[in-house]
Amino acid sequence: MLARAIGNVVGLPVVQFRISALMNSLLGETERRFAQAFSALEAMSPNVVFIDEIEKAFGESSERDGGTMMRCTGALLSWLSDNTTPTSSLGLATRSLAWVR
Repeated sequence: MLARAIGNVVGLPVVQFRISALMNSLLGETERRFAQAFSALEAMSPNVVFIDEIEKAFGESSERDGGTMMRCTGALLSWLSDNTTPTSSLGLATRSLAWVR
């Protein structure tokens, strides 16, 4: 909702970037999907990019993923810092809490 509000204020469309949707078990597929997503975001600019589930990029990477998440996190950070297209990025991490009465 915050990303949509920001998009409305600045008059730009909001694009949701879901890290979990890009993950794949095939070797090299996750990295390819990240590269495709970055290209699509640049082609659709100017826009506001809402990075959903950003905590997955900075959480513990298991040994079983062969370093895929670490490489993708590096690619995400590089894209955020080196991107020259007019794109605003907004990363939000949310957490569900159980309410105890």
